[in-house]
Amino acid sequence: MKGGSPGIKQVAVCQASKCRKRGSQALAKLLDQEIAAQGLECRVETKRGGCNSLCDQGPSMVVQPDRVWYAELSPEAIRRVVSEHLSGGEPVRKWVAKDKGRRGRKTARKALEMCSKEREKRSKKALKAAKKAGKSSKLDPAA
Repeated sequence: MKGGSPGIKQVAVCQASKCRKRGSQALAKLLDQEIAAQGLECRVETKRGGCNSLCDQGPSMVVQPDRVWYAELSPEAIRRVVSEHLSGGEPVRKWVAKDKGRRGRKTARKALEMCSKEREKRSKKALKAAKKAGKSSKLDPAA
């Protein structure tokens, strides 16, 4: 994916209406919890993504840069994807989407690009705050 940090996996969980109706919001929270529990926060970024065009197979998510789409997700699927794919490097074939479709690849790519832009904004804000803090410490003779 363009703009992604090297060595960082990005996971976008679909938050379109059909996936939300099937519990994608709760699965996204579980994904964050599992990533934290396994200490993968520095290696995996999670996002709430747009439609992956897997509406009939939802809830769904995509893992980049691996280009792996998961469908029909459940709490068990999330736990196994985190432990086997995000931690171990092996996609969990049981939940790999059978048909991504052209639109699905395009939409997932757009969703992750939007997430990258959000991350850039946060990085710029953090950099600006750090610079501001650095200037204030230079002005403070006690620092």
